[in-house]
Amino acid sequence: MFLEVGKIFHGFKIIERCGLGGYGEVYLAEDILERRVALKVVEKQTSTDSWEREWRGLKIYARNIAFSHPELVAIYHAGEDNDLFYYTMELADNLSDNPDHYVASTLEKQLQKERRLKNEEVFAIADHLLNAIESLHSFGLTHRDIKPANIIYVNGKLKLGDIGLISDNPDCSMVGTKPFLPPEKSNSPNCRLTQEDDFYALGKTLYTLFTGQSAEKYPAFSNETTLSESSKRLNQFIQKLAAQNPKERISDLSTIRSMLATARQEIQKAARKPDTKLKPLINHLHLSKKWDSNDFDDFLRHLSPTQKESLKIALGLAKDQKFSSVTAEETEIKKQLLWHYSTLFAYPLKSNEVPYHEIVQWIAEKKGVRKRERLVYNTFQLECRIFDKLLLPEERAAATTSLDKLLGQISKTTEYLQETDLNRVTQAIILFYNIKREVIEQYYDELPEKPKYPGELKRKTENA
Repeated sequence: MFLEVGKIFHGFKIIERCGLGGYGEVYLAEDILERRVALKVVEKQTSTDSWEREWRGLKIYARNIAFSHPELVAIYHAGEDNDLFYYTMELADNLSDNPDHYVASTLEKQLQKERRLKNEEVFAIADHLLNAIESLHSFGLTHRDIKPANIIYVNGKLKLGDIGLISDNPDCSMVGTKPFLPPEKSNSPNCRLTQEDDFYALGKTLYTLFTGQSAEKYPAFSNETTLSESSKRLNQFIQKLAAQNPKERISDLSTIRSMLATARQEIQKAARKPDTKLKPLINHLHLSKKWDSNDFDDFLRHLSPTQKESLKIALGLAKDQKFSSVTAEETEIKKQLLWHYSTLFAYPLKSNEVPYHEIVQWIAEKKGVRKRERLVYNTFQLECRIFDKLLLPEERAAATTSLDKLLGQISKTTEYLQETDLNRVTQAIILFYNIKREVIEQYYDELPEKPKYPGELKRKTENA
């Protein structure tokens, strides 16, 4: 059934046809309050029983889950009319710059833009989707079409969408998308999808995010001996979910959660081990003409949280010349410390005229940071108790926010690193890597005179 733009359908004005979903058409529509929603219309198929099962599953979903789970799309309204049923649901964020055109924000779109996601991001997405699947399964429902195109962002939050194929009957006809179906069922039209098959589809979805390759190419991947520890753990988790042999798959939720948690814990534990590979790796990168994303991921996993904060500034320096002219805050102890390590990032100036809320100003259209700040968010704050007490809350919040945005722009590594002065970057990284918390604290203790501070900063440091 095709609905014309501008027409009213059961009280909803049709704004735009967005495309086909499972067994139905999806439209951008407005309700009587001019709230924009996604409207899905599902026509009765040749099999009345199949249609009735899907309609029943939708009603169970709408009654029990639709407004109670943050990782499942909300249903606003549902209705039945002759040979069809319809429902309205939360609208995914709009990726289009044109307000008159709607492009849904999905994991598929994100993957098209970024090619592959970072390992920790894939782990986090797995956790979110497991929460959503668990809620569906607890009410006896099966999604039957989990894939990147059906995972949307609503107000920046990830949600499992396209619930039109949800069923409460394990004997319902097989639907879904072939590359995300188990091999023993994808070529057998008489097979039935079960809740266990949702976990297989999750594994194939994570594979596409992890490798940047299409689901059809599974399980193709580079030799595991070349993978970082994080990548190995993630790859092993995916291989268990989407094993070709059904006897080798894990499909028990508690087992899946346990394996996911163990993998993440072991990765974090490995990251805290003494670093014996970082300097040779830096030398390798220093001699390379360019870095690729695997090189960079391998490098990142060797960094402590403090060193990663350092890397933000180091890359910021190489990326944007304007960043090199930031000023240091007037407070004497910070000025002396920053001056002592001034070769690491920028030469601190003696200006203290910028208000706290303008410490860092992010310029979105230029994708850079401009000379408005009086403090470089320094390397030492995360692991150094002295700097943690010296920095005012306004300083920490403003600087952290802007640098996270900066890192978000420049850490999509492949394109950025091909156009960057790598010598400058690696020199900055090596210098930052050599900073130790003990050195900083020792330097503070050796100051001949402890500086005096005004106001709140004075009280904070006197209590240090």
